[in-house]
Amino acid sequence: MDRKKLLSLIRKEEGPKLDFKLKLDLTNEIGKKELTKDICAIANSNGGRGYIIVGVQDKTKKVFGINDNNLFTEEQIQQIITSRCEPPIPLQIDFLFIDNKKIGVISIYDGGQIPYQVRENGAFYIRRGSTTDTMRKQELIALLEENLNLTIE
Repeated sequence: MDRKKLLSLIRKEEGPKLDFKLKLDLTNEIGKKELTKDICAIANSNGGRGYIIVGVQDKTKKVFGINDNNLFTEEQIQQIITSRCEPPIPLQIDFLFIDNKKIGVISIYDGGQIPYQVRENGAFYIRRGSTTDTMRKQELIALLEENLNLTIE
């Protein structure tokens, strides 16, 4: 991820493959579960690579950056996702600076193993516009048929 690509993403609206977060709170279970759901949903949504941009307010696109209280590492995110998603979702974490503010970018790659499932509750998530939601039965069947060459009647 380079600065030009990041600035281009910030100009876009949230959608199935793009989510803005002011911060990540990975100090508690609620924050870890929320991140897991969002990454799973983006990975399960059509359209190739997805992104979660941390340090930018979603409605205004104002760049706040990540402060020392909500820093995170690639290893930390990888461990959370690897232990909570089935199969594990390929990710990359980059940190860039805009206006001397540190921005975190989580790139979510198409690992070719859709659908991805959250182990803890067995749910499959998907993005509907800019929101994360549980997949409906027909959506799950369509993904299984498309990606596993199954025919479910």
